[in-house]
Amino acid sequence: MKCEIIRDLLPNYLDGLTSQASNEAIEEHLETCAECRRCLDSMREELVLSEEKIKVRKKELRPFRKAHRAVWRAAAVTALVCVLLWAGYTYYFERAWTVDSEDVKVTWEKSGGVVTLSFQPDREGIYINAVRTSHNPDVVEVKARHVNPLGDKHHRNGYCGYTFVDEDTILDEGTGAPLQLTGEEVLTVKFEDKTEKIPVAALYDGTGLNFSPK
Repeated sequence: MKCEIIRDLLPNYLDGLTSQASNEAIEEHLETCAECRRCLDSMREELVLSEEKIKVRKKELRPFRKAHRAVWRAAAVTALVCVLLWAGYTYYFERAWTVDSEDVKVTWEKSGGVVTLSFQPDREGIYINAVRTSHNPDVVEVKARHVNPLGDKHHRNGYCGYTFVDEDTILDEGTGAPLQLTGEEVLTVKFEDKTEKIPVAALYDGTGLNFSPK
């Protein structure tokens, strides 16, 4: 083979990519060609130097890779902590619970024909919602939530009530139409520890109620 062909094959020869027949031809040529042997030796030296450079480079990069992994681990831990803190924050301030009757002061107030029951918490840091059920507006569940210092401001008291046309007639909550009372209508107020049933007719003047006027 000509020297040009041999030298073109030498890189593949060093990488072990040439066939057995090619290897034999290359080695036979190298036995008689000093110039091609020097070319092969030069390639081997360059290969050794390249491998050494790679090793040195890897050694130089090792601290940076460790630092990079440490940064990613720290970022992952920080993200996890933030998620847990946000979940805890949201749970604490968004969670509602039904309060005990002893933890709420209930008052009655009448202005014109509008009768209002107020549910006032007995401690700071919470606010009350008087939640009427969608299927029955005459059922109220007294719930509390923690006051969120970063959220919207809330009235601390919960409210529910009726609009009376006269002592025997109220206005429907949904339609505003007059409803004649039969005497059997009951407002059910649910606390955690008990349920109060209040005749709606008794709310007209507040007589017979077990809580004080406002």
